[in-house]
Amino acid sequence: AAEAARAEAEALRKSTLALTQNLRMDAVLDTLLRCLFEIVPYDSATVILTEQESRLFVAREAPPALAHQPVVTLDASDNVFLQRALVERRSVSLSDTRGESEWTEIKPLAHIRSWLCVPLVASDVVLGVLSIGKSRPAMFTIEHFRLAKSLAIPAAVAIHNARLYEWAEIYAEERQELLKQAGPTRPRSGSPFKQ
Repeated sequence: AAEAARAEAEALRKSTLALTQNLRMDAVLDTLLRCLFEIVPYDSATVILTEQESRLFVAREAPPALAHQPVVTLDASDNVFLQRALVERRSVSLSDTRGESEWTEIKPLAHIRSWLCVPLVASDVVLGVLSIGKSRPAMFTIEHFRLAKSLAIPAAVAIHNARLYEWAEIYAEERQELLKQAGPTRPRSGSPFKQ
């Protein structure tokens, strides 16, 4: 038990470190799904991020979607369990989705029988959820659930930082464009400095 606990702690440490290596969103999401698979083996996993209010979009999925496929958007109310995870900020574990009368199969959650859904929260803001599925029922353990929740903490911080980085890049590009449009600045008359 002690050896297993050490191995899990090391896997989480490596995952946390890997998530901080790159600030680009694509790299963060790919790293997250790769690290997740190492501690919670899944058939499918999806990072679903918030867009505005109850609108969501599939930011990344494994196995990956076909190239040039349009971004999948959805409403939180499309699946009551997904909505609960987002609104109540509580993780969800379903042993068998077919045994749940309120379960609604939507595109990113198709063919899932065992399901874990963990909110991604950073700076007291829900950024989205991490959805983890298996095609057979009762495939996730309490330990898998705990590990997924543990990984979601550094994952949310990494996603939050990647968003800040993207916004900073957009701001820098807009600023450069405005400076180009303004043209070269001329020194005031009598200034000792030359252009």
